Amino acid sequence: SNGNSGYLFGDSFSYADAVSYGYYKHLMAETDKYRPGIAEHVAGKLTPEIIKHIVAIENDPAVKEQTAKWASVAAIVQA
Repeated sequence: SNGNSGYLFGDSFSYADAVSYGYYKHLMAETDKYRPGIAEHVAGKLTPEIIKHIVAIENDPAVKEQTAKWASVAAIVQA
């Protein structure tokens, strides 16, 4: 019922999107630093909807400037 926007609720960025993106960001980009291989393991288990969500957040104009400074989670999960 939320459509196919890539966001968790409706068609715009929300607090829930920020929290879920932060979780994936930490898991995929930070945890892999001290637990090598975790990113590849998790990336293979992500659904297309989760990948679309991550891409939508990184491309959202409200957060794109900030996320551009970080390692791209979308690049990690789409590799």
